[in-house]
Amino acid sequence: MKKNKTVYYLFILVLVLIVINIITIGFFVFFGKSCDPRNRDEKGNPGDYLVHELKFTPEQQSKFDILRQEHHSLTVPLTDEIKKQKSIFFSELKKEQIDSLKVDSMSKLITELHRKVDLITFWHFNKIRHLCNPKQQERFDEIIQEGLLNPQPKQGPMRHLTD
Repeated sequence: MKKNKTVYYLFILVLVLIVINIITIGFFVFFGKSCDPRNRDEKGNPGDYLVHELKFTPEQQSKFDILRQEHHSLTVPLTDEIKKQKSIFFSELKKEQIDSLKVDSMSKLITELHRKVDLITFWHFNKIRHLCNPKQQERFDEIIQEGLLNPQPKQGPMRHLTD
């Protein structure tokens, strides 16, 4: 009799777990695309959000696309280098004796790379703002302030440790 009760409880437990899995999968299917649709279109491109919100003309949009490609070509090598340097930086944790001067030097290098990306991005947004007419500039300023107050979270595990 006791064996039947155990099987019964295990059967109920398996059913509950199946229901929880179905609910979880349903949640990701229906709500998992983007938590903040203001900042991303369906493809996840914040640039398209700007084009839509600022109501760029076709001429503005083509100039914007050139600026976007330019920004991308300048920042991707830097962000790749940041990832590489952070990997080297955190590999120091594996060592028995940590050289604090080396760690400090690597930290400064990573900070400098971030500074370069920030400057490139600042001037990129400055160029975009100059593409806008005065009404678009007002909306652009609002979008930038919204982005500063509500930045998108980064993807991936331990994202707070890799910035």
